[in-house]
Amino acid sequence: MIPNRKLRSGRPFSSFSGLPGSIHAVQLILIFFLICSPTGIHSLPRRNNPEAAWENGPGPGEEHSVKSSAPASPLPSLQTHAGPMMFASFSQHDLLHPRVIAELDERTRNDSLSAHWSAMIRSELYRDYIRSEILRQRVPTELMAVAYIESSFDVMAESRTGARGLWQFADNSLAPWLSRSETFPRFDERFDFRKSTIAAMEKLMINRRETGDWISAVAAYNGGLGRLSRSLAALNRRGTGNGSAPAPNPADTPGETLSPFWSLDIQDEGEPYVREAGNISRETANYIPRYIAASVIAAYPGRFGIRLNWSAPLHWEHLSPGIEIELTTLAGESGVPLQILRAGNGEYLDGIIPGGAHELKFPRRYSSAVRSALGSLRKTREPSGPGYYTVKPGDTLWSISRSHGIDLENLRKLNNLEQDNIIHAGMQLRLADESADTSN
Repeated sequence: MIPNRKLRSGRPFSSFSGLPGSIHAVQLILIFFLICSPTGIHSLPRRNNPEAAWENGPGPGEEHSVKSSAPASPLPSLQTHAGPMMFASFSQHDLLHPRVIAELDERTRNDSLSAHWSAMIRSELYRDYIRSEILRQRVPTELMAVAYIESSFDVMAESRTGARGLWQFADNSLAPWLSRSETFPRFDERFDFRKSTIAAMEKLMINRRETGDWISAVAAYNGGLGRLSRSLAALNRRGTGNGSAPAPNPADTPGETLSPFWSLDIQDEGEPYVREAGNISRETANYIPRYIAASVIAAYPGRFGIRLNWSAPLHWEHLSPGIEIELTTLAGESGVPLQILRAGNGEYLDGIIPGGAHELKFPRRYSSAVRSALGSLRKTREPSGPGYYTVKPGDTLWSISRSHGIDLENLRKLNNLEQDNIIHAGMQLRLADESADTSN
């Protein structure tokens, strides 16, 4: 379960504290116009694929090569297009909720858009893989916005409370998907963009099954499934909550419903958390407006003054090298930029991929160079005789010395070792002194 936490300062979607009651008069007039106008926000163009947010970059007519400034308020610009804006994880009712409109207004002003632009540029490293996993899992494409909110697509992001990676998994939410090790060479799979993406999608699907809708599932990703479920149960018992707010009812979206999330009780500022209270935190209450706003901006960046010339998708390959290898060595041998190898293999905290089944990830366009370099490195590291042993999981110097009849101190000296805990699986140990005279 991911606990409540404060996100790192400087993230593009820091919580917006304003609720509908604090929206000033001009915003209220704009919101009323957007809801009532036949060319309002609910009349934005539909993409050919309703789940195409982030899939192919900007929509039709939005391909631009430079970033330009945005209008002081983006809301009037949303009135100039025809056709409904469609998303799979939330309805038109959710999209038009006053708290979402307020968040869009706040997050699409000039002083906020540069952060969005930077995050979307960073997403190019991982966008294709995340999209392929989303399609494989058959979940809404806009769930990519969760990574947008959580880390700004910084694979090495770490919060003040210790949550890590693209999807910001906390220490107590690793199992059963991710693992880590503090013994050398250290690794933390929260920084693995592949494994953490799979884990995030599976966690969101579990949340969806338990809560009944995607909005509540995303809220549970932030506030914890247990607390969100208790809040929904309390709402069902009471029939209403202090989070209720009037929502527009577009005539052109029959059959769509408003998520029960908007009616959940919200914990008062400064009030201690009481498990039995059945409420959500203020952070979780603000999380969903941020999620919907991020989805809208990412799907239609050109409408908000974000001009992107999207590069070709970056396709990643992965394999197990079978030997311990330093990323710096591989970069030198293969010609792959070191920063690319680090971006793809951030889970290896010491920059060393252990032997065994650990994976190396690299862009497909470098496949031949990487495989050739690995072949050469394997040959140089092959033992020259039978007097070697490959360390297995669970081995210690003492157990190896006993099983091979070698004095422990001699084994240390042969391998220039000082402490038992620095050996690791895949490591090659010398069992005999090659310089010794073995003739009769």
